Amino acid sequence: MELNKIDINDIKALLEAYNIPDFDMPDKLNPYFIGKLSKRLALILDSGMKAYAHFDNNCEELALLIQFLRTCKGSDIEFKGIITSPKGKQVKGTEMKTTISSQYFLTWLELFVNTWLERQQDGLYQYEFNWNFKEPLTSRKGLAPLYEEEQDPFFTDPYTDEEITTIIEYYSKAKKAFPKFSKNGELGRMAWKIKSILEQHKLDIKQVKLYSFIYDLMLLGEHTGKESIIDEGFSGDIGKEKSQYIRNWLAAHERDVEKHKKRQT
Repeated sequence: MELNKIDINDIKALLEAYNIPDFDMPDKLNPYFIGKLSKRLALILDSGMKAYAHFDNNCEELALLIQFLRTCKGSDIEFKGIITSPKGKQVKGTEMKTTISSQYFLTWLELFVNTWLERQQDGLYQYEFNWNFKEPLTSRKGLAPLYEEEQDPFFTDPYTDEEITTIIEYYSKAKKAFPKFSKNGELGRMAWKIKSILEQHKLDIKQVKLYSFIYDLMLLGEHTGKESIIDEGFSGDIGKEKSQYIRNWLAAHERDVEKHKKRQT
């Protein structure tokens, strides 16, 4: 599912319907909190059933693209894809190609992808590899020795070839080491990620209400694998039924993780 198919306003409405946050918050902060939380939840729904934790933000794909652009530096780059939103006489489902010859543009593209990778990794590489965060890219103006160094307002220093190789190898190993989930285990993993996000905000929500919200949110993202056969809301038997689904999925996720741990020993 693409992120643009998930309406942030639908998530905001669901949060408000469940009175989340349900603690006293200044009126000025409440819309900001709701908006920020809605975007984080939308990203989780957009990630779908991706099999392993650190691949959800597509950092591996960014690293592979950087390596590709460097390996093919100096040559034309061809992009191709399948037409999904035809314009004019274009036919949906057919292949479309375009070629980029401008080396200036391709250099700019590599800088952009490097910068986006640095922002998306969000401290993971500092934790895993003990690397420093990338500094802003600097450029020199004027003539030596009187030139001035100027920091770029957007781009960061690019990753070295060795760092890109390390990143790609890291994700390759992570995919092999991560547990293989059953269908219910995959649903449980998504529920666990949503639950973790909400718990980070220290929301004081009873379990039935919390799990009922998670169910409705997953239903909104079309990730429950079920039609909307349970009525809206979280009171009484309705909330208990939704809550039971989430408990079962979380238990399946935990069983899958434990099985994986036993196989590793």
